[in-house]
Amino acid sequence: MVIGIEQAVREAERKGPGGLIHQHGGTMKMRRAAVIAIAAFAFTGIGAPAAMASTTTSAGAAAAATDVSILRTYHATVQCQIVRISDNNVVAYERADGSGNTEQAAKLDAERNIPVPQGHYKRHCDVKRRW
Repeated sequence: MVIGIEQAVREAERKGPGGLIHQHGGTMKMRRAAVIAIAAFAFTGIGAPAAMASTTTSAGAAAAATDVSILRTYHATVQCQIVRISDNNVVAYERADGSGNTEQAAKLDAERNIPVPQGHYKRHCDVKRRW
């Protein structure tokens, strides 16, 4: 039996602190499977069969949650000023690309890829392109 998220929440609120889990043998497993399937489908859209298969223990539910793969890789191009330490003058602008699982991770990876010569430092790194 698959029910909507709103219906599951209403039923959990109606039943009080115990929520959807009953102390009856088969009912508890069935309801736990339904709740895990609803949550997996709501968050991933595709993970419901994996969540339904492992409903016997909480470790099984955790394993089903880790089966979800990252669906997106972000890329960024940043440009930074290269500053000479001795006279504090900007001597160049450098660009580099990076990638990551989030936009922030892609930006940080791109900043790490900026080549900085000895006796210099980078500052004011701006994202020029995200994709």
